[in-house]
Parts: sequence; C-alpha cells; structure tokens
Amino acid sequence: KVVESAPAKPRIWVSGSPADDPAPVRMLDGNPDTAWAGDSAAGCWQIGLDWGVAIDLTSFRLDLAEPWTNSLAMVGSRNGLVWFDLTTAPKDETPWARYVFLYFWTTAPGTGAPQVTEIRWDKSGNGD
Repeated sequence: KVVESAPAKPRIWVSGSPADDPAPVRMLDGNPDTAWAGDSAAGCWQIGLDWGVAIDLTSFRLDLAEPWTNSLAMVGSRNGLVWFDLTTAPKDETPWARYVFLYFWTTAPGTGAPQVTEIRWDKSGNGD
C-alpha cells in the first residue's frame, strides 16, 4: 500500500480539444456546471492524469454531460511501465495507480464529442 500523501489534484492534459479551449482543469474544479468538451471535428480524444504518487482509485468516477455511446477505454499504471484496464479490474482488488489515461473515440468524426463535467476520486488518496 502506498503511504505517501497524494496531491489534492492531479496534473492533467488533453488532446482533441478545440484550439481556443480554456484549461481542462474544469474537469477537476468540483463544479458540475463547468465541463471540458472535446473538439467535435476530432475522431479521438485523450485525457491524462498524474497524481505524482499511486492512489486508491476505488472511488474514481467520470461524470459526463451526456452519455457517451461510442468507445471508451480507461487504463491505469502505478509506474508508467505496466498498465492495466480500469474497466476490468477485479472487484475484490483495490486499483492503485499514479497515472490514468482515458481514451474516447468514434468512427464518425464530426458527430459529437465527449463532455466531461467532473473527474472525481477519494481526495485522501487512501480509500477513506
């Protein structure tokens, strides 16, 4: 188990944003009325998160403005070398990760883009 304290918010970066997109930190601001929206002309979008230390992701939640009916992958890593699928992690094992990458894609670019209102997790970083 990781004993270091996790920062209050991870570093975040995105791809597939409009050129005039303000900071994607709106996904981390605690306000569900703000959102990050991908560029609808893109066919894929990525969100990367780095907490600096591995944290307990049992409570990790991705809140979307509208249901995403296209493809989505979520992977995590404790060290950036070995990655695991967060969507298929065994329910009886606590997923710990320093890095989380979210991948959204569609086969019909221009028909919509993901709109993430919030990314939520247990802020204590230890599952409490």
